[in-house]
Amino acid sequence: MSIHTVGQASAAARLDLPKLLAACAAVVMMFTATPGFAQETTSSIRGSVTASDGSPVAGAAVTVTDTRTGNTRRLTTTNAGNFTAGGLRVGGPYTVRVSSPQHADQTITDVMVQLGSAYSFAVTLGDVTMEEVTVTAIAARGAPVAIGPATGFSLDDLENAPAVNRDINDLIRIDPRIYINEADVDGVQCNGASSRYNSLTVDGIKLNDNFGLNRNGYPTQRMPFPYDAIQQVAVELAPFDVQYGGFTAC
Repeated sequence: MSIHTVGQASAAARLDLPKLLAACAAVVMMFTATPGFAQETTSSIRGSVTASDGSPVAGAAVTVTDTRTGNTRRLTTTNAGNFTAGGLRVGGPYTVRVSSPQHADQTITDVMVQLGSAYSFAVTLGDVTMEEVTVTAIAARGAPVAIGPATGFSLDDLENAPAVNRDINDLIRIDPRIYINEADVDGVQCNGASSRYNSLTVDGIKLNDNFGLNRNGYPTQRMPFPYDAIQQVAVELAPFDVQYGGFTAC
């Protein structure tokens, strides 16, 4: 009796086996079919850049602009002259600009991209036409002065000034802020300060009376350089410049 019961179960199992296999096959097909759906949400633009002689243009700057949003992607061509702009929003239009210092720029407009596919094109850059440009300049005449109250005298001023003593004091006395004390060895007083508080600079070199032996502000009894050798003179009061220092007058 026990043996007969087992035999009936085996027969039933054999009868249900084709249905079980069919159900398993359906489940396998359901799970394996899922990767077949498209998962991409972006597109790309690819291109190759060549010169007029057919050689690839390496290092060219490529700018891809989405005209809808203004977003810009900047790329550089490879040694083979190729570039790829991936992850682009589907649709468009896009504008692609290719530029190179050795070639004329090229712009491609109204580029439309599709989902899951790449928009490919080839660009040929022409040669740059060089034009000669001549620049003519005239040197400005005048004494460069530091920031602050100052007066400059040009070579014409030096030549036309009535310099009887052949001294710069004959010229700078024109400035109303300067007083030449003729009663005291022609000492130069700037804004009423003593001549000992001045600083005399010739071509960036100071020529001051460091020992305080003279009241005229010079290191010697007379001007230590010839009047005819002067090209420009500048009188500066309290200049805001790190090149000047060590004085409180002018």
